[in-house]
Amino acid sequence: QKFQPSFYDGTIIVKKLPYLPRIRSRHIDSYKVITQQIMRTDITVLAKDSNFEDILTVMTSTDALEYPVVESKELMILVGTVKKSELIRFLQTHDSQQEPQDSQTKKLSEGKLCEDCTIDPVTFQLSIWTSLHQAHNLFELLSLQCAYVTSSGRIMGFVTRNELKKAIEDLANPRNPK
Repeated sequence: QKFQPSFYDGTIIVKKLPYLPRIRSRHIDSYKVITQQIMRTDITVLAKDSNFEDILTVMTSTDALEYPVVESKELMILVGTVKKSELIRFLQTHDSQQEPQDSQTKKLSEGKLCEDCTIDPVTFQLSIWTSLHQAHNLFELLSLQCAYVTSSGRIMGFVTRNELKKAIEDLANPRNPK
């Protein structure tokens, strides 16, 4: 009974609703797990000065609903996010401005992301040193689905509820090292 989910947790699990299990491990090692260890680093970013071709490349290579915007690809300083719908509008607007006969002389790359799209501020981010316990509490309290992980303002990756859930399950059922 002690290790069984509550009635409410059981209902959430059965209905396959987003659910973060509790961290049951009281072992000191569970407090040593940090976001740097569980974050995903396969993040696709757009620079503030991205042009038509840059945006089109990103849009056709991933299916994210929101993209992080960085100061530049070299610095990788997180400045905000842009929604996929904004990028679609940008592509449609800039594509329709091109005339077919001028397609060789005019570049589609006129216009920049920072000039023509709304860049939303990132209201919440995790440090690479945020513990699993802290991240779990923040995801629960703020009903987060995803959080960007930064170090000195530079985007390093992101953590979703799935990464948290997997890390918690790995703590509860550790794999035996071979």
